[in-house]
Formats: sequence, structure tokens, C-alpha cells
Amino acid sequence: MKKATKLCALVLALCMAVVTLTACGGTPASTASGTAAGGDSDGEVVVNLAKDVAPESMDPINAEDGFSMELIGATMSGLYTLDAEDNLVPDLATECTVSEDGMTYTFKIREDAKWSNGEPLTAHDFVFAWKRLADPAVAGAYAWMLDEVLSVKNAAEIATGELPVDELGVSAPDDYTFEVQLTRPVPYFEHAMVFTPFFPLNEKFVTEQGDNFALTVDGLLFSGPYTMTEWDVGGTRMVLEKNENYYNADSIKTDVINYQIIADTQQAVMSYENGDIDFVKLTGDLVNQYRNEEGFSTQIGGYIWHLVPNCENEFLSNANLRRAISSAIDRDTMVNSILNDGSVVATGYVLQDFGKGPDGKYFRETAPSYTFTDKEKAVEYWELAKEELGTDAVTFTLLYEDSESASNVAAFIQSEIETTLPGVTVEMQSVPKKVRLENMQNYDFDLALNRWGADYDDPYALLNLYTSDRFANSNYGRWVNEEFDSLIYSARDELATQPEERWQALIDAEAVMMDELPLIPLYQNGEATLIRPGVTGMDYHFVGIEWIYRDLNKTSA
Repeated sequence: MKKATKLCALVLALCMAVVTLTACGGTPASTASGTAAGGDSDGEVVVNLAKDVAPESMDPINAEDGFSMELIGATMSGLYTLDAEDNLVPDLATECTVSEDGMTYTFKIREDAKWSNGEPLTAHDFVFAWKRLADPAVAGAYAWMLDEVLSVKNAAEIATGELPVDELGVSAPDDYTFEVQLTRPVPYFEHAMVFTPFFPLNEKFVTEQGDNFALTVDGLLFSGPYTMTEWDVGGTRMVLEKNENYYNADSIKTDVINYQIIADTQQAVMSYENGDIDFVKLTGDLVNQYRNEEGFSTQIGGYIWHLVPNCENEFLSNANLRRAISSAIDRDTMVNSILNDGSVVATGYVLQDFGKGPDGKYFRETAPSYTFTDKEKAVEYWELAKEELGTDAVTFTLLYEDSESASNVAAFIQSEIETTLPGVTVEMQSVPKKVRLENMQNYDFDLALNRWGADYDDPYALLNLYTSDRFANSNYGRWVNEEFDSLIYSARDELATQPEERWQALIDAEAVMMDELPLIPLYQNGEATLIRPGVTGMDYHFVGIEWIYRDLNKTSA
């Protein structure tokens, strides 16, 4: 089949031509030298980071939380990564060609890539990893993406057991060529390649580890800039060290990254003040306290925080009750007083400054902005709900994770609902994040405080999560709407090569969702942080892996 080389292939080729001097899209290679601030006496560059929760999984196909993805992104490589400006740049790919029909992608893999044990990294490692992801027996958390997001050939049939895993539309014609066959064109395919489930894995190592794979440091093999040398599983400490077998190791300036899990923000800030930590997130009053300090910054984040009502609950199945709850919550006070960290009020489900359409504008610039808070309207909706439910009083439980910010937001939500809607009682259930996720996946909840980030830069990444075939993956409230399904499926299928029509279908789908509120948007997260002066190259990203450290460095301020 004749191949049409895309522009990205030219960019990749140009970047790779100078890779001995620079990381593509990055900064000139150098070897860390001299004693950096926080470094040790032999000149090592050591950066110390605080996180408020432990990672959930180091298995690329099961890591669903941001910190796990961050660690995997630091220790593993994919076909592409992102530079500081969110541009797609090569990592293990040196060239990308796409067939004229848009349904065959061919990647050339770097011939100098190695695993941390010194073994060559080849196209066969991608084939193994993608087949493992597709295997129903492995039951990876992101297996659904192969069919529903990427439309990889035979992925759907493999998921249902109709075909064996070996029939997945991926192959390695030679050691350094990785080919993917699709069933339909996918406009965002290459952008999805920066996401961790599509990273390669070493078949021999994974097979030898068996059930122990990715459970401890000894059960991990690395292909990225760093290796993990310490992992206090379930504890408070992780250590990454520079991977000397990384193909571009000369460009990595930081020798050691120490992570400490510090749930209490006040304690984390004290560690920062004492010089033990170089990076910490701020919340609440601490934001104002440090706003004028050198190293303080805020940025809008890539997560939409929302309430998920269980649409099979005897009360929350009522759309007017969901509308009443949404209208009762003062989001301005929530972001400005409760959070005070740069978060912004959600004006829809799809994120701000995200997903550019065929006109070059972000989705939120083209789609309507929805106003959710209206306390008078909330009372009207509540009156309608009472009539439809045949009761003047309802009680349900709000499920939320036990982090500081989530607890504060949940308490505010409870107060807003009970104050605005007489007769509504909100009981509270605080649990660790892992338990919250398990409860939602098992439909064991009434109303849950949840967040979701986009895995790739397209509104479909968020909207497709609520189709009626996604109960097991993301549509935890079990919402069903045929019009919404039809719009999302058309955007995925027949409109895939019609950019304007596809974009309008996505706008219309969000409108259906915002009317029925199977999720209640609250806010888009902000990041208020303290980064020690002299620490550079902490690249924050909107989608996929939140923090990328390939340009991380630390010098005396």
C-alpha cells in the first residue's frame, strides 16, 4: 500500500538528526557537574519532591492515577513524549508514516534504545505490550482504549473472546519497525501515543516476573530517563536514579529524584522551609501566605472535578434532583475561598484551553458555556423532583477521598445542598482514594466526588467516557441516553474524516450531557506550587502525564 509521510515524520527526522546534542524539543545535553543546591559532595544533582498520595500502580496498563503515570513517564519511554510547550516530539520513534486511507501507522524504532538491564529495545516489545493490553485474561484497566479510542484492528473481537490475542492488528515486520492497523481513521492517534498504556514492555522480563510484575522495584524494568531504585510500597518514599542505559542519558541533568509522600500540606511546607523538599503543592490559606514568595506559581490543571450521581439510585435517578443539586452549589466560592489554588469554575464538562477544533479554537471557545449555579432555580428543580419522586425528603451519601482538598470541597458541597434544598440530607463517607475508585467501579455509591483528566488532546477523550457501553470503565453512574450515544459514535465512525461535522457532533453531545447531568461539573483544578529557586525543567502538561522531568535540573539559586 502506498504510504503518505505526514509532516510529523519530517519533524521527527529533523529532531533525531541532532539528538546527540539535544533532546528533541529540549535543551542542550550536558553532564551534571559541581555541587548543586541539595546535591551531595560528589556533585550529584538531587531533587526532592513532595506528593500527597502514594502511587496506585507501576503497571502501565493499570496506572489510572496521576502520580503513577508521572512515575511511569519518568522511568519508561513511548513512541513520543511532549516538550515544555506540549508539542509532540520523538522518543523511541524516529519516523512515522501513515497510509493514504489513514488506517495503517508505521513507526521506525530507535536502534540504540536499550532496557535498563542492557538488552536491546525493539519493535517486538511494542507488539508484546499492546497484545498484553488487549488480552482479556490480563484485564488491563485501559484495554478498552484499543478498540473504543484507537480502533485497532480486531481489538473488539479479542475483548469478547471471539478472536485470539495474536490476531490484534499490530506487528513487527523487522526488529525496528512497528506497524498498527486500524479499522477506521483516528484523528488523534499519534497524540494518544504519549499515554502510558501504549509504552513497550520486555516480554522475557514480564513473563519471568509473572504475578510479581510491577509490584516492587525488583519487578520493574525501565526504558526511560530514570530507574526506580527504592519503592517503599504502601509507605512514604520512592527514589529514582538516572538510567545510564537510556539512549539519551547525556541530556539528563538530574542524578536522583527523591519522592516523599506527605499527606498534610502544612507538614510538606515545613519540609520545604527546612530545605528538605524542593517542590510542594499549596492549598487553602497557604496560597495567600506564599503568593509573593520567589518560586510560587499557579497554573490551570488538566482535571475536571465533578459529582457522579448513581443514576440507578432511587432518588438520584431523577434528573430534576440532579439539576437541583448542581444549581445549589456556589462554585465561585468553592474555587476562590475553599480551594484558592488557581482552580477555575467549570463551564462545561470539556476542559478549558483544551482540544483545538478545525477552526484552530479551543473547544470551550466554540461550545456553549454553561452556568450551573443558580440557587433560585435549584429550589424550583427541587420542587419538581419532590413531585416526581412522591416525597418531601431524600437522603443519600456523598463518597469522597480523604485528601485535604477533597475533604474541604465535600464539606462545602454538603453545606450548600442541605442549606439550599430543605429536606435533602447528605451523609458523608470519607475513604482512601483507592477505596473510592473501587466503590465506584462496583457501583457501591450514591453520589461521588470524582475527577477525570484527558488522556489525549481531543474532546472525545472525555465525552466518550459516558456512552452506555462504558459502565465497567468510566460511566460509573450507569447513565443511558440514546441521542448522546449516537452523537459520540458518529464522531468516532462516519464523521472521523469530516472535521467540521465531527466537531459539531461533539458539541451537541456535551449539550445533551449538560441537560441531564449524569455528571455535575464543579471546577477545573489549579496547581499552586512552590518550586525552589534553582530548580528548572519541571514541565507541567495538560493531558496524559502531568509532570515530565526530562529537562529537570537543580543549580544553586
